Amino acid sequence: MCETGVWVPYLGAVYDLNDNFSVYASYTTIFQPQDLQDESGRVLDPLRGDNSEVGLKGEFMEGRLTSSLAYFQLRQDNFGKESAGPVTPVRYSTYTWGEPRNMMLAVKYQF
Repeated sequence: MCETGVWVPYLGAVYDLNDNFSVYASYTTIFQPQDLQDESGRVLDPLRGDNSEVGLKGEFMEGRLTSSLAYFQLRQDNFGKESAGPVTPVRYSTYTWGEPRNMMLAVKYQF
């Protein structure tokens, strides 16, 4: 499957709450061609999905201390995963694994 001219939008926004804190949000779609093959030797369809993130960032002591709190949500279709089938030196045996979903809460500080 060969696709050209695929539009992959990204949208993001930041709002300063005060001198120390900002909130932000972003959204993007995912399109990634793959070279993995299924057990019949056909190349898997491109990896597709979307990613959303919201968070809070802080900056203190004239930027010497920064912090962030973020929530991510990632969804992927056509994710290739190794199968238990026969593997030849020429072919990496995979199958399509449906829709993996990942959610994560991240806390970070830097001094």
